[in-house]
Amino acid sequence: CASTLAAHRPDWLIVDHYALDARWERALAPHYRKLMVIDDLADRPHACDLLLDQNFGRMAIDYAPIVPAHCRMLLGSRHALLRPQFAARRTASLARRAGCDMRHFLIQMGGIDQRNYTGEALSALQECKLPIDTRITVVLSREAPAIDAVRRQAAAMKWPTAVMVGVENMAKLMEESDLAIGSGGGATYERIYMGLPSILRPTAANQIEPLRKMADAGLFEFYEASDDL
Repeated sequence: CASTLAAHRPDWLIVDHYALDARWERALAPHYRKLMVIDDLADRPHACDLLLDQNFGRMAIDYAPIVPAHCRMLLGSRHALLRPQFAARRTASLARRAGCDMRHFLIQMGGIDQRNYTGEALSALQECKLPIDTRITVVLSREAPAIDAVRRQAAAMKWPTAVMVGVENMAKLMEESDLAIGSGGGATYERIYMGLPSILRPTAANQIEPLRKMADAGLFEFYEASDDL
């Protein structure tokens, strides 16, 4: 990283990685002017000028002991990292919720979905009594290890089930969906913003606390899972 940055000398370096902390940031300090950190754990020190944590309910006290006094903090879901396409489709998406039927399901368990929660969701839907004109859209990354298995499972579903990769129009997909089944990561804020009814399945331990806080605020119901993540 040092050799790459030395050739560019950026005004701002933006980092987003759980393995990076103040030690790495100070070591690279000669090669950038200012540093922005994107985090959501508040569990390690940072030597940064700007910190963004979009978690619902996040407070300055969570980071005050572990960032410099001059660091500006952007905390809470009003700083959620949403692309402009969501703002462009929000009004239509909210209007669509009035009286819509549950016909189009969107499954979005994270791009990589290492443990194939997508397959778990498809299996659950296969056992449901859904209308004959139901359709299902699955969104995955090309790098998802279970993508071939998911495609085979999708082909065997009772209803048309499309598996989409490399999606760039997620706001449109959410607008056109009636119910999402997804993980509790950053896409949670996209779904809430679009008013998309959702069933969330936490896929990482750090997703649970923000989901509990959102449930306590009345955004949705939270049920404890009996199995391990």
